[in-house]
Amino acid sequence: MRPRRPTRRQEPLPAALPSLHALLSLAVAHTFDWLRIGATLRDSGGEWHAIHAPEGVTAFELAHGKGTERNRYNDRCFARVYRERRTIHGKHAGFHDFYVPIAVGGTIHAILATGPFAISRPTSSEILERWHWLSGRHPHPSDPEFSHYLSVTLETLVLEGEQLGRYQRLLECFAKLSAGLGDARALATEAAALRSKLEETRYVEWMWVEARTMVDERTRRIWLSEHKANDLASLGVDELPEHVLVGLLAGHPDQADPVGEALGRDA
Repeated sequence: MRPRRPTRRQEPLPAALPSLHALLSLAVAHTFDWLRIGATLRDSGGEWHAIHAPEGVTAFELAHGKGTERNRYNDRCFARVYRERRTIHGKHAGFHDFYVPIAVGGTIHAILATGPFAISRPTSSEILERWHWLSGRHPHPSDPEFSHYLSVTLETLVLEGEQLGRYQRLLECFAKLSAGLGDARALATEAAALRSKLEETRYVEWMWVEARTMVDERTRRIWLSEHKANDLASLGVDELPEHVLVGLLAGHPDQADPVGEALGRDA
C-alpha cells in the first residue's frame, strides 16, 4: 500500500487573539521536547517550573553526591543574569547550559535554564576524566553504571558551529514571547525557522527510532496509514520500504581503548 500524502492548509491565527504571545510561546516550547533537552523556569521567588525534564547526565551528579556543586554553579549563573541582565552561557562538569532572563519593564520575573548540552563530540579521555570526577572509579564498559553513563552522554544534544548561536537566539525568542514582548508573529516565525535548522542535530536519532518502528511487528502497521506520509517524506522515501539491510560492526580484538571504540561506533 502506498500512502497518500495529505494536503495541509495553513490557517492563520486570529490577529486579535489577546493571548497570542502565550499561545505561540507554547508552540515554541515543543522544541525542547524534539531536541530532548532539559528546560526549566525559575521564578523570582526561587521556585522551579519544569518545561521539559528528560533523564540526563545531571542524574549521575545527584547519584554521586555532586548535587551541591551543581547548585552552586546554578546560583552563580543566576546571579550573573540578574547582574548583567542578559543571556549567560555556563559550563559545568564538561557540559554547557544557557540561562535566559524573562523580563518586563526592566524587572526580571523568571529565568529560563536549559541544558545540559555539548558543543562538540566527547573524546575518550574527556569521558574517562568526567566519570572519575563523578564516581572516583576507573571506568570500564563492563561496569553497568558507567555503560549507562556513556550511553546518556552520547545521547546528549550536541550544538556545534552555528547551531549554538541558533539555539541561543531561539531561547531569546521564547523569552520575549513568554514576557509578552515584541511582534508575536515575527518572533514565532523566526523561532520556527531556527527550529528547522536545529532539528538537523537530532535527525539521525529520529531516523533510527522511526526505522525501528517499521520493522517491529508491534508498530509497523501504523506506517500503512496516510497520516504517516509526511514522516516518510521527511525520511527521504515515497513509500514504505519492503526490504531491510543489516550491517554489523566488529571491534578489533587488540583494541586497547574500549571507550574510544564505542565512540567510534557511535560516530
